[in-house]
Amino acid sequence: EWLKLRRGAELDPIDFVTAFNLGKLKNLISLDLSECSKIDDAGIISVAKHCPILGTLSLSWCWEITDVGLACIVNKCKYLINLNLCGVVRLLGDFLPSINKLLVGLQLLDLEQCPDVQLAVLEDLVRQNMDLVIKDYYGEQVSPGRKFSEILLDHPRSPSSA
Repeated sequence: EWLKLRRGAELDPIDFVTAFNLGKLKNLISLDLSECSKIDDAGIISVAKHCPILGTLSLSWCWEITDVGLACIVNKCKYLINLNLCGVVRLLGDFLPSINKLLVGLQLLDLEQCPDVQLAVLEDLVRQNMDLVIKDYYGEQVSPGRKFSEILLDHPRSPSSA
């Protein structure tokens, strides 16, 4: 099952909590709340509690969501494959360190236009899971090789160690 509520700017935060707390959306595998600009952590926590089998979650341009709500998603929605957080501007990245451990099937993490998420943290995630595709602030795929390349250039192998 899937649900798309894009551009639900007229919906209040309590509307999301009420809708998901009814428990009738527990079979959702795809949820798109993009541009539901009033949804907040309470709504996201309700999603996490009542939609445990989500595979795809899009929260693009949901400006009121913070790391608190995303931490709950990461802890409760173990089947996520695709997590789109483009333009979720209040994120700091505090929810990221546990992603590789808790969301083992995650294939795509879009953090485009998330200004306070540090690139170094994203590079570490990709180094830990080479199958994970992460989009950075500019929409570019994060590469694990940036630091590795710098280390190799600064410390080339000597002919005697070859």
